[in-house]
This record gives sequence, C-alpha cells and structure tokens, in this order.
Amino acid sequence: MTAARADPAFFDPVLETAVRRFQTRHGLDADGLVGRRTLAQLNETPHGLAERVRVNLDRAATALPIPLGRFIVVNVPGFTLTAYRDGERLLHMPVIVGRPDRPTPLFQARVTNLVVNPDWTVPPEILRKDVARRMLDRDLEYLMEHGFRLVTADSSQLLGFDAANWFDIAAGRRALRLVQPPGPSNPLGRIKFLMPNPDSIYLHGTNEPKRFESPERALSSGCIRVADPVGLAAFVTASADPIWRDWIEDPAW
Repeated sequence: MTAARADPAFFDPVLETAVRRFQTRHGLDADGLVGRRTLAQLNETPHGLAERVRVNLDRAATALPIPLGRFIVVNVPGFTLTAYRDGERLLHMPVIVGRPDRPTPLFQARVTNLVVNPDWTVPPEILRKDVARRMLDRDLEYLMEHGFRLVTADSSQLLGFDAANWFDIAAGRRALRLVQPPGPSNPLGRIKFLMPNPDSIYLHGTNEPKRFESPERALSSGCIRVADPVGLAAFVTASADPIWRDWIEDPAW
C-alpha cells in the first residue's frame, strides 16, 4: 500500500482495494474480505513461499506434455478442467474434487463410455461411513424421499430399509448396494464419463451447480464433478449434433 491513511486500524476503501489486489495476485476470490484463505496467504513466510515455488517447479518439470489429439487435463489443486485438441485449448471449466480426507488421486486413463441420465450406486466407503451411520439414527425418510433402493451385492434381491442391519453395514460386515435412480436429486446429474482406473474415479455432472461458485472446491468423495457436462460430452464424442443431446434436454428425465 502506498496511500497515506489517517487511521491505520480502519478498514477503509484504500485497504479493501489493496486486499483485492493481493487476492488477485494469489489466485484467490477477490472479494475484499480477509477470510481464512486470504489470512493464510498474508501470513505465509518468504521461506514457505519459496518452498511452494520449488515444489511446483519440480512438478512442472516432470509433467507430461499435452499430446496430439483430444486430451483432458484436470488440475486437482486448481479445481479446473481443460480440454485440448492437438494442443489447442477448446474447453475450460471449474470442477469439484475430493475432500482432503478423501482426495482425488492422480492418474491417467482413457474415457471409454458416456452414460446419459445415470443411476448412482453409492460407493461402499460412502455407504459405510456416511449413509449407514446416518441410518443408525433411523433417518429412513431421507432414503425414501430420494428414491433409493437397497439391494443385495448381486442385485438379485430388493431389501427393506427398516429391515436392514445398519450396524453390520457401517462396520463393513454386510456387502449391500444402495442405488438411486436418475432424477433431479441424483448427485451425478445428467451425464457420467467412465474412465477405467484402479480407484474407480469418474467425471460427472451434479445436481448442485451453485457449488461451483465457491472458490475452494474440494468437496466430493473423490470423483470429479464438472460444471459443463454437456460441453464436455460434445468434446468427448467429437460430434456437433450428438443424438444424446435430445435426452439431455428432455425435461421429463
């Protein structure tokens, strides 16, 4: 800051402008508010900053070049997805990635399938740690309101929520599948992109688009939610008028 100020302790427009400038330089949401992330950046020491630069330089040196053809890059710490064709950037969008306790792993894989209006099989970890523990409080209305079905591991038998032993499910002693059909409350949104990998991570839309407005988007359980699944589907299929677009735009799901 270069302007003289009568009261250094007063958060006036001059100080707010300086905060916004600082936030812009550090890749933060330039809202002029000194929140948790801004305060952490303000308090970072020169040694800490130099160490971050060193780590990022090492990562950049070992990063693979963008190959020819169609290629998608997800920047996990930057919460962005960029799609290239022959090195030219064609798409760029925000994404939501895994929480710190359930991080999105780093890997390379080929997108093999596109699923329109997918159902959602709750991953075993989420079923044990989140859903089953919630059901121990007998919140069965949540499952019924969202159309879930509880079935055996081979999908051969439909089970009742009230008859399930949620203690065994939470402890991992009972392997069951919890499935939610397509619809407005389905967390996968309209499109799912399959890319076989050891961690069963995939790209998908979302039923909560407002979450992309948050500057810090480590919010998922590992899979990657994309802000523009229709645009990404058009890129993946390399088609200007794909047949699936009618299904996407059908309001009846």
